[in-house]
Amino acid sequence: MSCFNVANVPHPRVLAMVGDAAYELWLCEHVVQHAPNMRANKLHQWLIQHACGAFQAKLLEVLTPLLNEAEQDLIRRARNVPLTASRRNDRLTTQQATAFEALVGWLHLSQPERLAALLASAVPLLAPITD
Repeated sequence: MSCFNVANVPHPRVLAMVGDAAYELWLCEHVVQHAPNMRANKLHQWLIQHACGAFQAKLLEVLTPLLNEAEQDLIRRARNVPLTASRRNDRLTTQQATAFEALVGWLHLSQPERLAALLASAVPLLAPITD
C-alpha cells in the first residue's frame, strides 16, 4: 500500500486495531524463527507477556527517540483519542499502548520496511526465547 497523505490517514483507533494484529503477528513470527518447536502453551504465555499494554507502552517509550516528525505526530494524535477505562492498565499506560499500536498499524500499511527496522531495534527488550 502506498504512503498515506494527511487527508486519508485512517482514524487512530482503526490504526490501533491493525497495529495490534500486525504486532502480534510479528511477535509470533519472531518466536517461530528463534524457537520453531516451542509448545503452543508456552508460546501463548510468551505472547501475553509481550503483547500487554504495559509492555507496549514501554516499547513506545524506547522507540520514541527514533521516530520522525510524522510518526511522533501520529502517536500524539493516537494518545489523545478518548478511551474507555482498561481493567488492567491505568489511563496513561492505555494511551501509550494505543499510540504504539496506531504507529505499528500506520507503518504496517504504509511503510513496512520502516516498521521492520523499528521493531528490530526493540528485539533486545524481548524476553529470551527457549523451547
